[in-house]
Amino acid sequence: MAGGVSVSVVIPALDERAALETALRCTGLPGVVRIVVDGGSSDASPEAARELGAEKVVSAARGRARQLDAGFREARGEIVLFLHADTRLDAGWLDELAAAVADPRVAGGAFRL
Repeated sequence: MAGGVSVSVVIPALDERAALETALRCTGLPGVVRIVVDGGSSDASPEAARELGAEKVVSAARGRARQLDAGFREARGEIVLFLHADTRLDAGWLDELAAAVADPRVAGGAFRL
């Protein structure tokens, strides 16, 4: 936990087996629970997510909004970060996130691609 906050990272997936490693590797930090929400993949994405260490793997109806909602409902972190399966966060992202949340002027945000 950076800055004393817990984080849930929600990763929607649909046939993302090849891309999941990127998102799961960079978010595998203490205090972070990674939730992969599969929308009916035919490429064994859920199995890959489990093998790659995702703390939770759940299924939802196909559709990014439905998958994000299902992941949000599973999230228990004080902060919920939504992340595309093919996206990588740079080192230090958790500290940056904790600093932003500690700023009373910040209500939400995004990382640059």
